[in-house]
Amino acid sequence: MEKGILVSCSAGNAGPSPFSLSNVAPWITTVGAGTLDRDFPAFVSLGNGQNYSGVSLFKGAALPGKLLPFVYAGNASNATNGNLCMMGTLIPEKVAGRIVFCDRGVSARVQKGAVVKAAGGLGMVLANTAANGEELVADAHLLPATTVGQKSDTTTQGSGLTAVKHTRTLTNVGQPGTYKLSITSENPQVKISVQPAMLSFSQVNEKKSYTVTFTVSSSMPSIANSFARIEWSDGKHIVGSPIAISWN
Repeated sequence: MEKGILVSCSAGNAGPSPFSLSNVAPWITTVGAGTLDRDFPAFVSLGNGQNYSGVSLFKGAALPGKLLPFVYAGNASNATNGNLCMMGTLIPEKVAGRIVFCDRGVSARVQKGAVVKAAGGLGMVLANTAANGEELVADAHLLPATTVGQKSDTTTQGSGLTAVKHTRTLTNVGQPGTYKLSITSENPQVKISVQPAMLSFSQVNEKKSYTVTFTVSSSMPSIANSFARIEWSDGKHIVGSPIAISWN
């Protein structure tokens, strides 16, 4: 009689979604990951009095019993994906001594905490994006860190407004010059602001970063999808960036 070997270990599982349970070779029997009826609550308290609940498994020394500076990773990086806190994307001078707000995605969650710590950050808030929604996974990070749901993935100072920020970088490929900002938008319900409003280049290949802030009331805008445009001009040349706005 032939003998068989039953294999039933470490199968891929990232659900719940179709085909998220992997049973390709060499897996013979696939067992999905289970859950525990336990919660590991952690809380994020902002200086404006707002509080957000999340989860964490951090067991190290706690943060100082005082408010610390808070920075969005996208505003502390020159990389277009700086908000993801991937290796080599954070600027230590803008992170050191601060709590860093990172978006979930692409790189491993615990790796993001390691990146923040390596750049001098004292703690991290890791926010879900639309791909994960309100799913909260408690991780044992290398520094004080809390994971929050997608609904908390915005910045809000008691005004009833929600603001989303993105940082981009321009590279001068021509002569030195000063470029002034202009913004056009077809959706009056979404306010677009850019800082700074002027970029001065003194040499070829010089890089300058700017931050775009989209502010909208917490209610659903009547215009779900719209377009806008940012232009930088020195009087002779125009550098334009199209913007698509989608409210889900």
